[in-house]
Amino acid sequence: MNQWSKVLFLAVVVSSLFFQGFQCGSAESTSAKLYMQRKDWRSAEASLAKEVEKNPANAEAWHMLGQTRMYRGEIYGDMGQIDSMRMMFSSMSDAYAKSQEITKEFDAAINSERLYAWQKAINFGVIHYNKAVSASKDSASMLRGRAVVAYEAAITILPDSVLAYKNAAVALAADGRTEDQIAYLKKARTRKNDPDISAQIIQYYLDKAEVAAAKGDSTKAKELYQTSLTELSDA
Repeated sequence: MNQWSKVLFLAVVVSSLFFQGFQCGSAESTSAKLYMQRKDWRSAEASLAKEVEKNPANAEAWHMLGQTRMYRGEIYGDMGQIDSMRMMFSSMSDAYAKSQEITKEFDAAINSERLYAWQKAINFGVIHYNKAVSASKDSASMLRGRAVVAYEAAITILPDSVLAYKNAAVALAADGRTEDQIAYLKKARTRKNDPDISAQIIQYYLDKAEVAAAKGDSTKAKELYQTSLTELSDA
């Protein structure tokens, strides 16, 4: 074999190895990585959705799918489209859970990305709540509602963190939605035995008891006072 033949042979071998290596990933995964490099999250998500449908055991694809949804959720939040942000962060969590069911390989990255998305959701909630302070009555109620949706997104991402529950309760109380407020506080208490949460729940029942007593409903007032005492005893 002459020198040129050896060069040609080597080129063929290298090319073969290159294409084999390139093709070890699916076309969908390869396309998704290119889209992600360009920050074309919508196209990347579409490619990865096809990939996990074809190969549901591809943990890396599930992880990348979660990443694309995280970034899309952040974009929606920046645009003030809080309902879309919540939906995207929820589907992000589902994708991450799928990846972690298959392998623990991506756990460190996923945990970091979950925390990032959680912080974003909390921040969006705070931004909308703060805007409500100086807004008109109708606008303020709408903004507080959006804040609650943002906190719900945070709860979806990290259900064991009580901050989002407590923030949602504050927004609901400011809107006069005390029944919903207490529901969030009770959910928070199942995650953490927080004295501040218990104090707010006790105060809620005391306030309701006083309202019932002022209306002359002694039976209801007695029942609510008893509930507040039970809460105090438990606390």
